[in-house]
Amino acid sequence: MKRSYIVRMLSKPKTRVKARTRKGVRTRDRHTIREITGGRCHVCGDKLGRRWQADHVVAVKLGGDNGSKNFLPICKPCNRLRWHYSPQVLRMILRVGVYTKAEILGDTRLGTQLLEMVVRRSKASKAR
Repeated sequence: MKRSYIVRMLSKPKTRVKARTRKGVRTRDRHTIREITGGRCHVCGDKLGRRWQADHVVAVKLGGDNGSKNFLPICKPCNRLRWHYSPQVLRMILRVGVYTKAEILGDTRLGTQLLEMVVRRSKASKAR
C-alpha cells in the first residue's frame, strides 16, 4: 500500500448523513439480541455492560430493516468507533495496533516511544 493512499484515506473528511427518526428496539427484542453473542460485544468480544447498543447488520440506508434479526449487540465504544470511520480506516487502525503491539513486546526503540506516548496520553485523559 502506498504512503500517499494511506494518508489520503485517513484524512478524508467525514460525510454527514441526514439524521432520520428511528424506532427504538423493543425490550423483549433486546434480550434476544443480547443472547446472540452470549452477552458479549460482537466487535471486541468484551462483556456487554448496561449501556450496550444494538448494531444493524445491514444498515437501513443499504436496505436493512429494523427487525430483531438484523441486529447484533455492540458495546458503546465500539459502536461509536464504527459510526465515525469507514471499514478501510478501521482495518488500518487494527493493523497499526498489531504493529504497535509487536514493537512494544519486541522492546524496540519505536516500541518504547509508543509505550511512553500511550502512558502519557492515558495520564492526560485521566487528569481531565
